[in-house]
Order: sequence, then structure tokens, then C-alpha cells
Amino acid sequence: VATLTGAGVGAAAGGLLGGLAGAGFGEEEAATYSEGVRRGGHLVVVRATEPRAIEAERILDRHNPVDIAHRSSQWRDEGWSATGTTTSTAPGLDDDVRRANDPTWRRPGDVA
Repeated sequence: VATLTGAGVGAAAGGLLGGLAGAGFGEEEAATYSEGVRRGGHLVVVRATEPRAIEAERILDRHNPVDIAHRSSQWRDEGWSATGTTTSTAPGLDDDVRRANDPTWRRPGDVA
């Protein structure tokens, strides 16, 4: 069970990307989860027996998990790709997350 949830403190995306790839996640899937963390989300990975994994998923589902397929589709609409290229400068959810975590953060071109 791997679920991206909430907003919060990010991690070093490069290390996370390599760690996820080393843990058996596909390249695109690892890049997507890494991007979610880069944008301020949390990644929860649970290795457990099937009954415990189902229990963990139920617990996580009670805490408003993000649908990563839907979220990554939004990112792609904004110009993001799993290869790391971005063509859009439009504000997105990641900007809201950054502002929530650092009230002094501004997008390039923002007026204070």
C-alpha cells in the first residue's frame, strides 16, 4: 500500500526517487510519488501481510488521502512530466502547499 497524503514537509526528491526505484517501484511511478513529496505531500509506504495492509489502508483512508493518479493528471495538465520537465508556470496546488508551509514563500513574479 502506498498512499500520498496531506501537505507537509518534503524530502530530498533525488534520494527518494532512487529509494523508490530500488524498492521496486517503476520509474514513472517513483517519479510521480517523488514529485508529490517535492510539492509538499507525504508518502506512506507500508510493507505488511495482506490483512495488516488492508487495515493500514483503512486507517489511511480515514485521513483524506490524495488520489495520486488524479493529482498527477493535474500536474501533467500544468506541464509536468515524469521525466522532470515542466513547461507551465501556472500556479498549482504545490504553490498552495508551499505557502501553507512557508508564509514568506513567493512564486517568481509574485508581488509581496
